Amino acid sequence: MSVQPPARLGALARFCGVGALGFAVDSSLLLGLMPVLGSTWGRVVSLLGSMTLTWVLNRSFTFDHRPRVQSRLGEWGAYCLLMGVGALVNFAVYWAYMRWTPQPSFAALVGVALGSGAGLCVNFVSARFLLQRVAGEAPVEPA
Repeated sequence: MSVQPPARLGALARFCGVGALGFAVDSSLLLGLMPVLGSTWGRVVSLLGSMTLTWVLNRSFTFDHRPRVQSRLGEWGAYCLLMGVGALVNFAVYWAYMRWTPQPSFAALVGVALGSGAGLCVNFVSARFLLQRVAGEAPVEPA
């Protein structure tokens, strides 16, 4: 007899796994964009890229029990709006760390890691409990 973890723990584990992939994309994009856009604008673009990836993956794997909304663009917009709160926390921690650290390349990765950790809880709660309401759906619990 196997013991299944509660559905919320499974969703949190999947959310963290998707977040780890988002972190990899965020960091990679930032390091590639810093020479062209600098650390601030490079981070804005890298956050949008990672946010889009995590929306697709969370939609497909983390919260796959939810019914789909009519408009993917509307759902992506709602996701970005809600994740934007966590992204602001993320970016604020990143920005503060970058201002206090003299080594931009290495500091950028540490700043991304610190910011990602700071935004994780805000984003999970937003995605888990608010996304469907913002997208105009009734929340559905997993079976």
